[in-house]
Formats: sequence, C-alpha cells, structure tokens
Amino acid sequence: MDQFIKKFRTIITLVFLLLLYGLFIQWRSVTVSCKDVQNGQFHFYVKDLGIHYLIIRKDSVQKEINLATHDTSFWKISWSGECIYTAKYLYGGGIKSEEQKNFLLNHTTVIQIQKTTPEYYICKGALDSFTSKFTAIDTIWLKAK
Repeated sequence: MDQFIKKFRTIITLVFLLLLYGLFIQWRSVTVSCKDVQNGQFHFYVKDLGIHYLIIRKDSVQKEINLATHDTSFWKISWSGECIYTAKYLYGGGIKSEEQKNFLLNHTTVIQIQKTTPEYYICKGALDSFTSKFTAIDTIWLKAK
C-alpha cells in the first residue's frame, strides 16, 4: 500500500507540473502589446446605433469601413510612441455636409492604447489633445464578435 501511495503522489505531481507548464506556454503565447496592434484589421462597434466598423490600419494610413453602408473613410496615422497615435481625417466616410467635413479636416483625434489582450484593446480617444473635454474610452476588437 505504501508503494501505491508513492506512485500515486508521483503521478499527481507530474500531472500538476504538466498542467502548470501548459498554462505557462499558453500565457506566453497570447501576450499582445501595443506594437502588435499598430497594423492589422480590427473591429469597432457603436452599440447604441448598431454600427460595425472594420478598421484596416497599415503603416500611416487607416481605412474605416461601415459594414452596413460600405461608406469608407481614410485617416493619416502618426505614432508618437508605442501606444499613442494621432488620426487625421483625409477623405470619405459618407460625410453629409460641408460643415461635418470642415470639422473633421480642422481637428485631430489623439488615441492612447491603455490595455491590450488577445481579444481586444482598450483605448482612450480625444479631440485635439488629451486635455480636451471631448474624450471617450472604448474597445477595439481584434476579431469580429
């Protein structure tokens, strides 16, 4: 019986170590940084309006596509740090009035990525600067929900 208990403890210890090793490998392989979301395809949802945008960011250009209307806007992206960038409206997006267009052309959006995960990142956006009274925090998804 004593021999059986020793073998059982050894087996349990090995299983436990394998589980810990598997969790460690999984944790290491799913770490996402700000650098990982500087380029790629992302999804943004405006819940109140039921709008889903596909964001395609490559180097210094970002394309935002409203998947319901297919209106597409283009933005110039400038990174000032690994987790902070500005987005300057270039053209497109189904702008309804000259006033809307002028507003977008005369302002810059600043974005700070605050948290990254394998499924999404959380960012804070503001109009012209982070001291602006027009700020918002939102979630950008790495895959469609």
